[in-house]
Amino acid sequence: MYLEQLLTSLYEKFNGDERSGIHVSDLTLCPRKSVWRKLNPEPCTPRDLNFFSSGRSIHDSIQTLANHNKKKFEIEKELSWEGISGHVDLVDTENNIPIECKSARVKTMDVVKPHYVSQLKAYMAILGSKTGVVLVQLLMHFDDKPFVEFEITMDEEEMNTTKQKLLLDKEFYLMALEKKDPMLARGVTKDKDLDWLCRNCPHYADCLKNDIKEEKKND
Repeated sequence: MYLEQLLTSLYEKFNGDERSGIHVSDLTLCPRKSVWRKLNPEPCTPRDLNFFSSGRSIHDSIQTLANHNKKKFEIEKELSWEGISGHVDLVDTENNIPIECKSARVKTMDVVKPHYVSQLKAYMAILGSKTGVVLVQLLMHFDDKPFVEFEITMDEEEMNTTKQKLLLDKEFYLMALEKKDPMLARGVTKDKDLDWLCRNCPHYADCLKNDIKEEKKND
């Protein structure tokens, strides 16, 4: 009974007014799935709740600690650029360095996950920051080093390229919403860094059919 109430609240959070507009995560993960969520929202599952509650607790804990040094850090910094919005977990305001806090169900991580980087780089480009940090908590590491930091750098050319990609994804995202056709937005079935998103996606079969249709069209 109570679980159902929590799932209903999570659904409202994901699909209510606070999720209106275009978010950085809509464009840096799978824009096509984001369009589907807008046009035909799916009920939230216990798996969704698990990821939300565990991730939120880690974010809240780190932000609470960072908030003790208000002169150094700004938490949940809100960004808005060209109709695209986002919230950076932490910003080192003295050095203009955005910090994204992540958690991963692994014991070690030698290479930062690409989707962590793409989200951070979007924030870096919007903020005009040449340096950013991904702070990852390793949930399966039970020894004395359960955190790892990855420093990410960008030059002016890469920041401009990142901005252009955001604008292009935004254009097709809005077109897909307007025409009520998610296939017009970028999908990730052929993206080796993001195709893991397809594993539990209820729209995967539709994307595969679309891929086959596009391949035949280009033959």
